Amino acid sequence: MRIGLLNKNPDNYTNTRLYEEAIKKGIEVEHIDYTHCDLILNNNKPDILYKGKSLSSLDAIVPRVGIIKSTYGMAVLRQFEAMEIYSLNSSLGVARARDKLRTLQILSRKDLPFPNSSISNDSLNGAKLIDKVGGTPVIIKLTEGLQGKGTVLAETKQSAKSIIEAFGLTSTNLILQEFIKESKGTDIRVFILGGKVMGSMIRSSNGEDFRSNLHLGGEAKKVKLTPREREIALKAAKEFKLNVAGIDILRSDNGPLILEVNACPGLEGIEKAMDKNIAATIIDFLIKQVEELKDKPSYHKRVPL
Repeated sequence: MRIGLLNKNPDNYTNTRLYEEAIKKGIEVEHIDYTHCDLILNNNKPDILYKGKSLSSLDAIVPRVGIIKSTYGMAVLRQFEAMEIYSLNSSLGVARARDKLRTLQILSRKDLPFPNSSISNDSLNGAKLIDKVGGTPVIIKLTEGLQGKGTVLAETKQSAKSIIEAFGLTSTNLILQEFIKESKGTDIRVFILGGKVMGSMIRSSNGEDFRSNLHLGGEAKKVKLTPREREIALKAAKEFKLNVAGIDILRSDNGPLILEVNACPGLEGIEKAMDKNIAATIIDFLIKQVEELKDKPSYHKRVPL
């Protein structure tokens, strides 16, 4: 069996762990930088060339498309699907989670709880939306932020207006979101695989930072989920069509609120917090999915773009 790890950084913890566990199981693994893939488009036999060689012999891929050239990364992922190569997460699921605006709209439509939010494409209008999300303090996000970067807390209306005006120069949409003060700089990451909760950790900010991202110095430890937290996390992964998902949840006075849906959740924090080999479980799941699909006559039908 041959699989491809679609990523930009083969040396990070998650990609290294997946590679190690796949090799242990006798799987041939190739790190694939999706920005260097060439797509061959025709009516009969679509293909992808990487370093001049065809990737058509791969059995499956694990997509970890980052923010760098994500549009092209998504095109590469769809091309693999057109080639009938199984993807751990579908292009539809990854695209839904990648788009913060689409994420909020799906959560709203599927009756999944999240902090009150407003979205604006105009910095002048954005300042007028502060009261729509409960006033200040208010969270202001860039729609293309990553790992907590591009997310700020404005304590007053004046500071919020200044931040909105500054962000307005970036030519990206802005999200204004209710600040859940009772969460006290913590959130919960629920790691889901194949419709089951593999683990959950509570992440706490370092010092005075309201963001709990581990990449920003936050700390994590194992946490027990409430029935409601488990329910909304599993439903979110299902509605977003994700086999693998990291669902971030805030604990508020009004119950749990979904902060983010992540289609490429990292493994370092959750494996260490749970003391569990989640990378091996992912590889086992991938193997099972490929074996089951190959036995189905419908496997050789094109996946619609």
